[in-house]
Amino acid sequence: MIFNRCETKEIFQVSQTCSSMREVSRRYWAEVLNAKRVLQPFFSTEVQMLQFLNMLSNTGAIVSGSTALQLFARTTFNDTDLDVYVERTWYEDALGQMNLAGFHNITQDDSKLEYVMGDSYPFIEEIKD
Repeated sequence: MIFNRCETKEIFQVSQTCSSMREVSRRYWAEVLNAKRVLQPFFSTEVQMLQFLNMLSNTGAIVSGSTALQLFARTTFNDTDLDVYVERTWYEDALGQMNLAGFHNITQDDSKLEYVMGDSYPFIEEIKD
């Protein structure tokens, strides 16, 4: 609980004091920097979450926005979404694997597809300047 109130640099400094504090801080970071902690609300089963994590690993996709911020800021937000970005060459693979993880598509019209789970934002196909 003390580490929850500390800045990252303070935890690092404490971890340098002795082997016992190094081990305590290592266990603390292993717990709070666990991606499953912030991803769990988006999935109904552990299998779906693991499939999603595999998709991230296999395609080089990244999670950004408030979900990523929750992980690194060591906090939790109530109403957050899951923003995923993937390189165009991995687009089809990522979509297929996201379907396996429980995401589904909603066609709004012929020119726009939305990939969502729950109240997530639309899958952004292309970003232009």
